[in-house]
Amino acid sequence: MAWTESFHCDVCNKAKDEATEDWWLAWTETVSGAPGDAEQRAVKLTPWNNFLAHSAEMRHLCGARCVHTMLDRWMMAKS
Repeated sequence: MAWTESFHCDVCNKAKDEATEDWWLAWTETVSGAPGDAEQRAVKLTPWNNFLAHSAEMRHLCGARCVHTMLDRWMMAKS
């Protein structure tokens, strides 16, 4: 039996295929400024990487429009 792997955009649910090259990965990290400052959440973004895509905290994004939508939603949730 063959094993197949599939990824879907976390915004629009589009399936990733091998021919598509404009996919992105996004995740959040905790960052701190000066000593004593409260920690803050930050969004990180990188072009698609098959190894990183398997990480549970990664968000799979099919292009710039979905990256913008994800970032807009994240910003609205923080305000």
